[in-house]
Amino acid sequence: MAMSKLERLRVLADLAKDELDKAQDVFVAVRGQRDGHQAQLDSLLEYHADYVGQLTKSRDTSVTQLQTMQAFLDKVTNAIHSQTIQVRQLDEVVEKAHAEWLEKRVRHKSLEKLCQKIEKDHHARLEKQEQKLLDELASQRFVRGIQDS
Repeated sequence: MAMSKLERLRVLADLAKDELDKAQDVFVAVRGQRDGHQAQLDSLLEYHADYVGQLTKSRDTSVTQLQTMQAFLDKVTNAIHSQTIQVRQLDEVVEKAHAEWLEKRVRHKSLEKLCQKIEKDHHARLEKQEQKLLDELASQRFVRGIQDS
């Protein structure tokens, strides 16, 4: 009975390990996406700062050129805004994936510990039974030795 219970728990622990591995894969993937979007945002922010720096340095700029540059800066600013929103959304996805991974990890570890405890208890019972049998055999031999004398 104890071994069949252990076998069932082993199956559950194996399934929990599979779920943990899948959750880890998802977590790593979404974190990679988030990092990629953050890198794009960082590039846009750097480009925007460089462009503004160049714009402030140039003195011989016509009104038309300034308007064109301002329109371009507006587009870059909009791209920065959109990218910031994407990064924030991905931050939430990463947090959820991390929480899911932690939950799966706790479940797997709990099942593993339970399996180990059941296995340990089973071995202790077997050792106790074996010791009881050895004690009975020794007692019977002792009694036979007395009877044979």
